[in-house]
Amino acid sequence: MDLEWVQAFLAVADTGSFSAAADALFLSQPVISKQVQKLEHQLGVRLFDRAHRRAELTDAGRRAYPPAQALARQYQLLEQAVHPDGSLRLALLPVADCYGFPQMLADFSAAYPRTRLMVEERENTAMPALIQSGRCDGAFFRVPDGPVMPEDVILCKDELVLLVPEKLFCATKGAVPLSLFSGKRFLLLSAGTGLLETSLELCRKAGFSPQVGYTGAAAGNIARMVRSGAGVAMLSRRVAESCAGPDLRLLTPEPTCGSLLVFRPSKAGLQNPAMGALLKHLARATQ
Repeated sequence: MDLEWVQAFLAVADTGSFSAAADALFLSQPVISKQVQKLEHQLGVRLFDRAHRRAELTDAGRRAYPPAQALARQYQLLEQAVHPDGSLRLALLPVADCYGFPQMLADFSAAYPRTRLMVEERENTAMPALIQSGRCDGAFFRVPDGPVMPEDVILCKDELVLLVPEKLFCATKGAVPLSLFSGKRFLLLSAGTGLLETSLELCRKAGFSPQVGYTGAAAGNIARMVRSGAGVAMLSRRVAESCAGPDLRLLTPEPTCGSLLVFRPSKAGLQNPAMGALLKHLARATQ
């Protein structure tokens, strides 16, 4: 039995979807399906009912879920035993550098050189399933501005802004009604960033359905398209500032929407002896 088969099974069970599990594990859907099928063949049972839109656990799947979780946890304990000074498996959203998260981790590694960090980039929307399943010890990601989980460490705040060509909006200052852009092509961050639906909802609140000309995860590509006159972009402020230049202007739309960048440890991560040191480090870094 391969541990990857077990991890694929847990991801599908947690997300309720083979495609969502593939996104969470950064694999293709056929690979996830094949891994689950191999586990089913090994066990001699069907773990999921595939007759519905959601992948629902069968009775055998529900019985298999707790020991599968325990097996994944035992692997984490094995890693911790091999690295007695601690090891942490962490997930970062793709635009983490805009918020200084890689530098925070570099500073932590300098302060705790015997703690092993294993860091992976994951889409923002995949983080909750990763944390819930314990497949990572903690994750840096974006949540709506509002109440957070008790274990969350709030690292910074952000908000959505418009990125527009300077030459067309050089006289515009302060907040601008978003409705003024109802006839423009919008260049938006993709669904995996967690900001696509938020951007669309803001436009709907302003009284129009936006004409979406492009969606993508690379903010630099979106900024280049704005420069070329392909449309206007809606990005988080920190991300927009990282790719703006003298030829681009940031405008605050009215309405806008805030978000929080947090670090959230998993339940398994909180049992990791190295997690306490990381949480204290992050708390000091954000003071």
